[in-house]
Amino acid sequence: MAGDTVFCVVDGSEMVFRSYENCRVQWLFAPWTMLDSSGRIRECISLQGDAAALSIRDECLAARLRRCIAVVCRWSSSLASSPKLAADAFVLSQEKVLAIARQFIAEYLALTPTLGAREVHAMKILRATRAYLRENIGETVGIADLCDAAATSERTLRNACELITGESPMFFLRAMRLNQVRRSILAARSPVCITEIGMRWGLLHMPQFSKDYRALFGELPSETVRRQLEGIKAFSV
Repeated sequence: MAGDTVFCVVDGSEMVFRSYENCRVQWLFAPWTMLDSSGRIRECISLQGDAAALSIRDECLAARLRRCIAVVCRWSSSLASSPKLAADAFVLSQEKVLAIARQFIAEYLALTPTLGAREVHAMKILRATRAYLRENIGETVGIADLCDAAATSERTLRNACELITGESPMFFLRAMRLNQVRRSILAARSPVCITEIGMRWGLLHMPQFSKDYRALFGELPSETVRRQLEGIKAFSV
């Protein structure tokens, strides 16, 4: 959820989006096996591919999500003080999450979303591009490589990426590499070498790497490392 926009992402899928500055994004998770019409949602996401999650702008649904998150927070804070209260809050929050997820599915399917021929073609190009980038994320990749992978011209490739994502193909490569660096840092349980991680994912110019990382995540790589290690230390105490 970002502002009044509610997103839906299937488990195991990847979502790439750029939020507005100072935007707050919150997540809740619901088991697909407990949702009606979950198969229809999976079909919709499959048709749209990797470009985006399903989303609707709904102020009332977003407000319900925020209230539900508040319940989950109360449940978390009451775990130590009152096990019974925590158990009751957990059941209530689970029911609320499922109710909200079901509402999203019903409202989204009622919109009967469709993609035009231009969007479908752009999605096909984007999927081929992203697949190539994932397979070669630590290698030197140029625009010609992406055109070959998508079997299209440079102009068509750029138009397709900008139509679906609003960004250039090379922005995707840089963002994917930076995300891999961040995942590596957040998975660490001991001090790590930022330069080594960056080079592993094809980010060879360290000053530019740090600048791009801060632009994307709002903090320097070193700050992510420090925060990660402080969190591990606090959790282990």
